[in-house]
Amino acid sequence: MLKVAYPRELAEVGAQFVGEGQWRLVNKSVDRADPAGLLGFVQRIGGSYEVLELERPADARRVMSLREARALLVGPREGHE
Repeated sequence: MLKVAYPRELAEVGAQFVGEGQWRLVNKSVDRADPAGLLGFVQRIGGSYEVLELERPADARRVMSLREARALLVGPREGHE
């Protein structure tokens, strides 16, 4: 199972620009060399943003802003401490 280090605060979720309308979401409090810091990806589709969470790739979700996309990856997760 993929181990992901979810941050506790929105300020710890970084959105790194990948290409036009695409971002990589990372936990800024985790060392960049640690793969657990990669949280997921976001793609702008029309007027919304599709979020692919690495731990749940089959459950892509849509939100209305990049900030909302980052907020989806904050805090304790179901099944995590």
